[in-house]
Amino acid sequence: MNDFLLEVKRFLKFSEKTFVLATAQSSLEKLKDEIKEVEKAGTSFEKREEYIDCIMCLFDAAKRDGIHPEFIIKGFTHKIDKNIARTWKANLDGTYSHVK
Repeated sequence: MNDFLLEVKRFLKFSEKTFVLATAQSSLEKLKDEIKEVEKAGTSFEKREEYIDCIMCLFDAAKRDGIHPEFIIKGFTHKIDKNIARTWKANLDGTYSHVK
């Protein structure tokens, strides 16, 4: 995990320096473009690259919104446990939602 966290921090430094005018919202808008790229990607290598771009956009948006990568990485296990404990239902569009 430490290596991954270091790489995320390295990316975020690059992002802050390179994309000076970006905001959390603009990074989320960029994520929408990257999702389209995943959908269009042909090879598994291309898909992998586009999924990584999606993850980068999410980390960038979160950081610009004041949520640091350490919180996301450490909170991941907590969120998995929370989701496992929930009851889930299938939606008509093929997605799933937890029962509220």
